[in-house]
Amino acid sequence: MQIRSAIVAEARLCAGIVAAALLDDPVGARAIPGRADRLRRLTSLYEAELRVGSFDHGAVDVAVVDGVIVGVAAWESPRLCRRRAALLRQAPRYAFAIGPVHAGVALRTLGIRRRARPEGTFVVLADIAVAASARGLGVGTALLEHGLARGDDGVYLEATTPASRRLYERHGFVMRSEIGLVADGYPVAMWRAPRLPMEPALA
Repeated sequence: MQIRSAIVAEARLCAGIVAAALLDDPVGARAIPGRADRLRRLTSLYEAELRVGSFDHGAVDVAVVDGVIVGVAAWESPRLCRRRAALLRQAPRYAFAIGPVHAGVALRTLGIRRRARPEGTFVVLADIAVAASARGLGVGTALLEHGLARGDDGVYLEATTPASRRLYERHGFVMRSEIGLVADGYPVAMWRAPRLPMEPALA
């Protein structure tokens, strides 16, 4: 397995992996209601998000096995400021994904999730997903560890299932709160505190 940085030309492919992984996720269903053309709509949503978020102001890591991308992790900078021009360029993708009927629900959901975030400087793990063909191979863990090794800032994320929450807890994340968009309080807001610098050794 190789982990490398993705290029913008791979945005659609990366978005497709995330969309397929979250196709039946209840939190994803809240963002994009309805089954009609759901995979294409989710792919458009995540492609737009990657282009205005992690590709523009962060990092997108991919796991590659035998030359094929099988996993994606999208990290957003603590200084992320989505540029108006970038958002306008992605407006057709957002419109196709959400549609006018669900726009109000999508905006309210976004507001709820934004309010759950902590104050201060931190990195956001926006999405992490593994293709069905590569599940159980440690791809998600490898992507997570690769990203966490990049710096010492605090890291914020949302766990949408009990299984993903357990993975994050094994890597030092603790639950901050239940966001509660779906049953059982999920997604839950999780936080990994900044690593403190090593104290000087005593003489």
